[in-house]
Amino acid sequence: MYLHQASLIEQLIQVNYKLDMRLSIMEAKFYNKQEDTPTTNEVSINTESNEPPAKRRRTSGATNLKDAWFTWYTQEPRMWSSTDAGTKYAHSTAKQVVAFLKLFLPDGFKPHEKSPRCRDEVLKLGETAEVELLAYLRGRDITARGAQNVLKSMRKLHKSGHLNDQVRRYQKLQAANCIEDPAPAHTMKH
Repeated sequence: MYLHQASLIEQLIQVNYKLDMRLSIMEAKFYNKQEDTPTTNEVSINTESNEPPAKRRRTSGATNLKDAWFTWYTQEPRMWSSTDAGTKYAHSTAKQVVAFLKLFLPDGFKPHEKSPRCRDEVLKLGETAEVELLAYLRGRDITARGAQNVLKSMRKLHKSGHLNDQVRRYQKLQAANCIEDPAPAHTMKH
């Protein structure tokens, strides 16, 4: 129960952080429109400095793999049934991250959706898969940790055939009925 509450609190903190960032961006745009245009002295001062322009700030933190896993299997309404165009990118990313994480579950998984500990079980499975996947990447000298960077690295490895052993092992687990995925079949293709 504690893990479930902790994960929900973490999700709420992330949502609040993202909302705060959005508000800051909108306020900056609003106040920049109201300011007068810079004077010629200010423009000349800005062009005289040969410093490179400041890098853009990241708008949100990197998403943990276990968070993508947890959201995929516990969020209501389910991500795979969402038709909202605004979440299409997040849906696609989560789907692919979860597909790669499944390859690194040592014993398969059978979430019991009716169980009161289901969310805790899903979180533990996500943590296990994340640890295994990141260890696999470290073994290949890949330091990616966030969902986007891991996804990019895993796509390259999959395309080059480095994940074939993991895919075969996953298929054997499926054939042995060690995997019962509540997500529809179209979300499970590798």
